[in-house]
Amino acid sequence: MTIYKISYCTNSRLLEKSAQILQECALTLSSLLKVYRDIKGDSIFDHARRQDLLTAMFSYSVAGLDSVLKQAMRDSFNGANLKYDSSTDCIQSPDEFIKITSKLDISIDMIVDDIARLGEIFLHQNKILQETDLSFEGSQMVTNYSTEEIIDSVNYLIEIAENFLKEIDRRLKVAA
Repeated sequence: MTIYKISYCTNSRLLEKSAQILQECALTLSSLLKVYRDIKGDSIFDHARRQDLLTAMFSYSVAGLDSVLKQAMRDSFNGANLKYDSSTDCIQSPDEFIKITSKLDISIDMIVDDIARLGEIFLHQNKILQETDLSFEGSQMVTNYSTEEIIDSVNYLIEIAENFLKEIDRRLKVAA
């Protein structure tokens, strides 16, 4: 499995920062996957390192989606001389995602083909954050994640971010 390849290239100067964030996110995730695959040992330490990298990949992809959405919103609203407060917390549920897309009058169905799957991803991210908090207090993380499961989720989030940018780009082109 590989990280989703971005095919999107913006037509709008307004979305250049968002598109760059998406590209850099995908490149970073590819680099993390390479480091993951370079760990060859079977020791407990090697297994823990691989799990840490999978967790990092997953969390980074959620943060990447959040960054792309917020940057696109800031840029779209600034281009229309409107105000968007992007200082809110990270997106942690499909409902929060829907609130963002609805601000641009974009139906969630145009961006996400499986809202339940997106909900599961956000639940998974919240679980990882709780386990990370516990591990800092001395407990060990208990969940082992499969490579396929994480890469599949990471790719889905990148695809969603790309779909979001494509739809905004399409609307900007129509409005021009």
